[in-house]
Amino acid sequence: MKSRFALLALMVVAASPLVAQGGGGGGGMRRGGGGGGGAMNVDQLVTQYKLTGDQKTKTEALVKTYTDATQATQAWIRSEAQNGALPNADSAKKVADARTTFNTSFKALLTAPQAQVFDSVQAAMANRRRGGGGGGFSDIL
Repeated sequence: MKSRFALLALMVVAASPLVAQGGGGGGGMRRGGGGGGGAMNVDQLVTQYKLTGDQKTKTEALVKTYTDATQATQAWIRSEAQNGALPNADSAKKVADARTTFNTSFKALLTAPQAQVFDSVQAAMANRRRGGGGGGFSDIL
């Protein structure tokens, strides 16, 4: 039960702001190119939030920090998922905490109108999660 709760908590926190806007498959964070189910793509963030050059540079640094902090844990979670296991609470918490830090730092970079877009994207994601559907590791990585 704790593992299922950890997975649910990870899905709630680890979902990218881009998920509410759709997105392709794949995982991990990328600077540019293809979409990502739960992945952040700096170029998509620039477009979605109409980031300035300075905001883009700071966002790239935040994405790198997040990636560096979670890359090994996410790889481990993916390998466990391939073996049919659920992530343990510690790994889920580590990724969730890193995502919360990213979201807080990213929102702090935004202007008031950009922050409103961010909040609406987050609310749309929360509504989608409450409506059911999805699930599985591809939604959290």
